[in-house]
Amino acid sequence: MDLRRKFGIFTFCLGLGALGWLGFADTLGRVEGIIFQSVPVDIPDLNHPVTVSVSRRKVLVSGFVNSQDQRACILKQMQCISGHLQITDGLVLSASLSPYVTEATKVGQVTAVIGHAPTQRARDEINRRMIVSLRHRP
Repeated sequence: MDLRRKFGIFTFCLGLGALGWLGFADTLGRVEGIIFQSVPVDIPDLNHPVTVSVSRRKVLVSGFVNSQDQRACILKQMQCISGHLQITDGLVLSASLSPYVTEATKVGQVTAVIGHAPTQRARDEINRRMIVSLRHRP
């Protein structure tokens, strides 16, 4: 076989490999986008932000959760994502603050409630109770 024929075969194989790689990279970017768009965003009772990243067809979920039940709920919702190969759990269980301390002060018609609570629902309930009790105070 002469040198020109070897060079032609080499160039053909190199070009074919480059086209295959470009096609793979382009398809991979679209697949990542499709997987990322199907990530559920309506996860209830989250007090901390949860980050979701997609690399190839692997989904990484990271952030803080308040309980194992909340972790299980988030991971169950992530299992509904179509097209994923693997979901990696990077969620960290946050330390619970107990007892929760809340303080309310009233100056004139203004009531301020300061403190900690485990969920937004608990904060709203504490706020409601403090306002009701401060209204009935002389």
